[in-house]
Amino acid sequence: MYNNNNKKITPQMQLFLENLLLDSGLKFTDEFTKQKMIEDLYFKLDEFLGIVIEENLSDDDLVEYFNLRVVNTKAETLEKFLKTKIPNFDNLISMAMLEFRNVYLSSLN
Repeated sequence: MYNNNNKKITPQMQLFLENLLLDSGLKFTDEFTKQKMIEDLYFKLDEFLGIVIEENLSDDDLVEYFNLRVVNTKAETLEKFLKTKIPNFDNLISMAMLEFRNVYLSSLN
C-alpha cells in the first residue's frame, strides 16, 4: 500500500491504522473506501511523526536529517540515524502514535 506521497505503508502501520478505524466504529461499504481512509490517515500520521521527530532533534541533527531525506536515504539508514540521535526513539514513536490515536478518536466524538 502507498500513501499520498507514494511512501509504502508498512504492514505494521497498516495494521495500526486498520485497528484505529475499527476502534473508531466507522463502517465502510467497500474495501476501496476503507483503504483510501487508511492512506489519508497514514499521510496525517506521517506528518505528525515528522513533527515529533523534528522537535526532538538538535538544530545540527535536524539539518543532517533533512539532508539525508533529500537524497532519498534508505528507511533503515534514517531509522539508525534517528535512534542514534534521539534517546528512547522507539518509545518516543510509540507514545506519539498513541497520542495520534487518542486525538483522532476524540475528534470523532
